[in-house]
Amino acid sequence: MFYLNNFFKSFFHFPVRGVIFILATVLFVGSAFVTTKVERSLLKGVAKMEKGASFFALIDSKENNSRVARKLRELPGVEKVKVLSKADVSSSLDELLKTLNVGVSRDLIDLSFSGLQIEFQKGLPQRSQNLIRDYLTRLVGADKLTMGAVNRESQDLKDKRGSFAVMIRTYLGPILTAFAGVFWFVLFIIFRKDFIRSSYLSEQFQRRSNVPAKTLAAGFALLFFGTAAAMYLLAGIPQISQILFVFTTMFMILVVHVRRIEWEA
Repeated sequence: MFYLNNFFKSFFHFPVRGVIFILATVLFVGSAFVTTKVERSLLKGVAKMEKGASFFALIDSKENNSRVARKLRELPGVEKVKVLSKADVSSSLDELLKTLNVGVSRDLIDLSFSGLQIEFQKGLPQRSQNLIRDYLTRLVGADKLTMGAVNRESQDLKDKRGSFAVMIRTYLGPILTAFAGVFWFVLFIIFRKDFIRSSYLSEQFQRRSNVPAKTLAAGFALLFFGTAAAMYLLAGIPQISQILFVFTTMFMILVVHVRRIEWEA
């Protein structure tokens, strides 16, 4: 208890640096526990970036496009139906005409048609997509409807998203832990000077040997195992390779600096 008391007593002499060092240690050790949750959150975000195939449809303006959209939303396999306002149709008219591949003038579309954008669920088979398009044709009438081709994500975009997901799984954890480790090490070097100065005074008055080295070892052990236990309760099992990296890093730095402290003494 003497060494732990001495360890935390040094924080009272240099409170700002001491508190920052403790927080940095918690961040360093905790990085091995939170990586899995961060990875899952990012991978969910990547999965949401994937969209199903979609197509545009121009409907005679005399038709009730809200009713048509509601009927389409009730179909299995339809992810989303967006009713395009006149402003939406006008602002994206060039893209619509290119997608629809029809020779209709801009003025005629503005006056006579309203637009829908229908998005299928991800992975919906081609046959099911065709059935939905056929249903739309029967619902509105072939003479009152113009449908564009189905737009699908390019394989290049899918490959990029897959590569990004692999990078997250492979490199995110080590990068987070490495950055936290560098931050912790820099703060340790800064705090070490103040810590040795405070521990040296205790050594003189208590007449004990190697007080700085033993105090540092006790403090490191408490911070590591205390943080690990708390993070285990909050976040579950850590990444084994990362927690071993954290422990090894702290242990090696402790050994090196304990020997240096003994040599300086």
